[in-house]
Amino acid sequence: MPVHRFSGDVDLLSGDLELALGRMEIPNGQLVVDSRILGVASGPPTSGVHLAADRYIDDGSVYEGITGWVCTSPGNPGVWAPYGIITDLRADVEFDFVGPAGSALPNWLVYTDRVSAAGAIVGAFSADAPAGVFTITADAVQDEDEQGTLDSGNNKWIRLDRDPIVSFRVKWKLGAEGLQANDALYVGVKSDHNNTPDNIAVSAWFKLVRSLGLAAILIESDDNGGHDIDDVNTGQVFPDDTWMTFTIDFSDLADVRFYLNGVDINPPGGSMDMSGLAGGTRVQPTVTLIRAQTGVGPNVHVVATDHCRVHVGRN
Repeated sequence: MPVHRFSGDVDLLSGDLELALGRMEIPNGQLVVDSRILGVASGPPTSGVHLAADRYIDDGSVYEGITGWVCTSPGNPGVWAPYGIITDLRADVEFDFVGPAGSALPNWLVYTDRVSAAGAIVGAFSADAPAGVFTITADAVQDEDEQGTLDSGNNKWIRLDRDPIVSFRVKWKLGAEGLQANDALYVGVKSDHNNTPDNIAVSAWFKLVRSLGLAAILIESDDNGGHDIDDVNTGQVFPDDTWMTFTIDFSDLADVRFYLNGVDINPPGGSMDMSGLAGGTRVQPTVTLIRAQTGVGPNVHVVATDHCRVHVGRN
């Protein structure tokens, strides 16, 4: 079979390319069709201007369980999402929180009021919410420390050595007193719950807190095997009452990647190393809101989640 070889980029701005027999190879370069890129890569690009519908096919260097990545919003490098899930080899579990007020969560998600005294921090479906929303709402009467969690009730079903990708779409509407020093939101994965997050044995999460007077997005990971990486400042600030997609990719445990709205936010030169994990370590997804007492009145924080997805290799 003849092979048609091209040494660089092939740009089809107009006209047709027809190969009646044989195959086309582009050893070094990208195929560009109507200004859209089709390339091959080990992950979504981290630099360069891209248009919506640009695509990169997974090169297979690390098994991802996906066909590749597609640009969903233009920019530098743009917003990227995986496509072409290979479902026969991997579990793809997701929930959109669609349901009337009072609906029950699916059996792999549990809401728990972890810390409250006279009041209550409440988790509930929101009625008539577009595409479905589950909210965690701090008490509006009692000024007290509170903690509410959306997780799997300590059912640890995500094996970190099976290349999971975990994603949440979340927004945090701050209470009238604003973001206090001890308020926090954790989005990611954890082993067994502890009301003191630093005491959880294994974790990887986005941590939204007040840092240097700003509403900062930090990232943390702990493999309980010698790598405990705390409070890495991504340089990102989270806007009040704005949807954000938080994604963590565990395909390389020596270099776990954190994505905000599809953009890699790991600091340059930094590595979120979880390679010390014990074999078979399992975790659960989590969204945890910690509301601190203010001393001036209840701070009614509301955290909304409208999508959770876990893509993980089967046993």
